[in-house]
Amino acid sequence: MKIILFVLICVLVHACTNTSRKVLSKKNVQDSLAMLIVRSELGLPVLVKSNKEMKTLFNGATGFASDTFDIHVFQLDLLTISERSYTGMNKSLPIQPGDSIEVSISLQDIHFFLLKNGKKEQVNWSKKEILPEQNSYALIEEMKTTYNNMLIPPPLWSDASETAKKAVKKAYDDYEKREKNYENLVVIKNDYVRYYDEINNYYENAFKGTKLIKDSIQRNFNKSFILWEQYQDLKVLYNLTKEIIVIEEMKKLCDENMVIKGPFSLPMLHDYFMSKYILGRRLIPLTEVYDSVIFKEFPYQEESLKMLILKEMQMPFVKYPRKDVITYIDKFVAQYGMNGRIREMMENVEYDVEISSDLFLESYYGEKTSFEEFRKTFKGQVIYVDFWASWCAPCRIALPESKRLHEEFKDKDVVFIYLALNDELKEWRKACEQEQLRTNSFRITNPKSSAFIDNMKLNSIPRYMLYDKSGKLFHADAPPPGGPAIRNLLNNLLKQE
Repeated sequence: MKIILFVLICVLVHACTNTSRKVLSKKNVQDSLAMLIVRSELGLPVLVKSNKEMKTLFNGATGFASDTFDIHVFQLDLLTISERSYTGMNKSLPIQPGDSIEVSISLQDIHFFLLKNGKKEQVNWSKKEILPEQNSYALIEEMKTTYNNMLIPPPLWSDASETAKKAVKKAYDDYEKREKNYENLVVIKNDYVRYYDEINNYYENAFKGTKLIKDSIQRNFNKSFILWEQYQDLKVLYNLTKEIIVIEEMKKLCDENMVIKGPFSLPMLHDYFMSKYILGRRLIPLTEVYDSVIFKEFPYQEESLKMLILKEMQMPFVKYPRKDVITYIDKFVAQYGMNGRIREMMENVEYDVEISSDLFLESYYGEKTSFEEFRKTFKGQVIYVDFWASWCAPCRIALPESKRLHEEFKDKDVVFIYLALNDELKEWRKACEQEQLRTNSFRITNPKSSAFIDNMKLNSIPRYMLYDKSGKLFHADAPPPGGPAIRNLLNNLLKQE
């Protein structure tokens, strides 16, 4: 009996071992994938980036534990983790296909661990391994410090955990303590040539050092990384001085990195294109950029850059008519064919949905209705509509005031309706739970194909509308819930017969 039991145990161990090897073997076949386990204490989005892929995880989940996923990487790539509560924390680590990495994010730091053969080993990396700091680098650091000290931290996510709120408060306190050296800014503007030469000389010397690297993959990674860092420093100088010679040099670096075809070539190109042509869209409409001869500058990445334009045209409240977006999606498909990202864009723009003058709504409980139908159920009552979204910080900040207003008028003929605009189902439901908005709370499911949005010029939120007892629109841009103006209006409307 003991012998039989021993044999069975051996068979089970062997089976388990083979299964493990099969999984690893299967993993190795996916030669562009690395596995990531991300754990965060802060309960806010974390930007996970390789140069082949970018994902945003943990969208404000207060009780976050962890998440595991595969990420596409180059032969040798740089994984960058950025904590999105504006603490300024970010850290990078070179990784290869087949690596398994655990990332742990606390209030103080980001830690990387390599998981290998059942062991967990902490690993650290700094760009000093490729770009050692020298005395000559002091001028560049001085320039970047001047620039960074002028950047105001963005506002806090309203649904942040207490830990994240402490981190953001620290970021603001640090900002307030910074000495804004405007005199140094004037020096940099007046003496930009010295900074320009310093940046280029430093990185040219670093680039020469790559010739000593025997491993071709490591050499290519280092070359691409050095060009990317040089580009970033020149970008800071350009933002401070707006000198044409600087952005011309940035373009040369893009071309050089595209020739190398290293892991930082595409991020650099996309950043350059976004900075020069897309973020300056107030001067040149995106439709004109798409149709222009600009792409002769970038013959090697025309498809990728046109995809960027399409994506930007669909950003929330970027004011491009739906018909224009559809026209340019059709142009793209005619030239390059269909792909997964285009299908997502078609879904976002409601490609096959007919235009309606109404708003189609989905309740927190999954019930479907329309704004017109739902309003008719409250005939004889005043209706106050609050347009918001889970991602809109000002909206979330104003919601407590809206609920206080609701409480004041709860025994009167006033109905409060909450409509989420341009929101994702999962994030919206989570925000509804956090804000305790389950009654008369809906997500607009046709924001792109509804003529109501355009007719009402609903270009920004929060936004409020007021309907009288007869069901007619009384105020298309009603006062916000926090002041006396809306209370006076509501009381006056309640007196009307």
